[in-house]
Amino acid sequence: MDAPHKTYLIHHPDHAEQANPIAAMLGDSLVGRTSADADAPIDLGDAEVVVVLVTSGAFRSARVDAELARALQLDGAVAHAALVGVLHPDYDYPSLSKRTALGADEMLRRTEPKSSSWWPHDAPQRLAQAVVTEYAVMRPWPDDAETLQTWVHDAAQNHGHVPPPPLGAPMSADLGADVVGWKAAGAPKLEDADVRLQGK
Repeated sequence: MDAPHKTYLIHHPDHAEQANPIAAMLGDSLVGRTSADADAPIDLGDAEVVVVLVTSGAFRSARVDAELARALQLDGAVAHAALVGVLHPDYDYPSLSKRTALGADEMLRRTEPKSSSWWPHDAPQRLAQAVVTEYAVMRPWPDDAETLQTWVHDAAQNHGHVPPPPLGAPMSADLGADVVGWKAAGAPKLEDADVRLQGK
């Protein structure tokens, strides 16, 4: 494998402690990470790859949304950076999805490799769209730094092969705890009153 690719780490501003192990695994390849200061300017620097830590509630953060928008912004013919989603071990999806008679949940998606499940409706929306359109990949928690660096390398190698998803309007503020997920681009909030989300 070539020299480590320059990497930026996106995480919920309140979840820095959960993100620290990923930052440590990235080591000297890490060129920046989400600031705890919501008003700090967004600067991904010369990052080739952006790793997005998916924790429970990360989708509610306007800062996460803004940094993802910058990563997906076109610089010439390709987006600024490749994306890799990583599920935190404590991530859990809400019990709002629809199961079949066999117990399968058509709305859940598997990570690659297939060791964890995630729900697109409560992952950061831009990341979920990027995974669905095959611009990005959602990964489980890595066992070690070598595994994470391999995923980063793979993302960098594939960058530019698939166009990024449309950016859409940015979030104007953090979402409240009553919002438990996304419905769709046209009706983004899924609240506690919506007991089940039908369809995919």
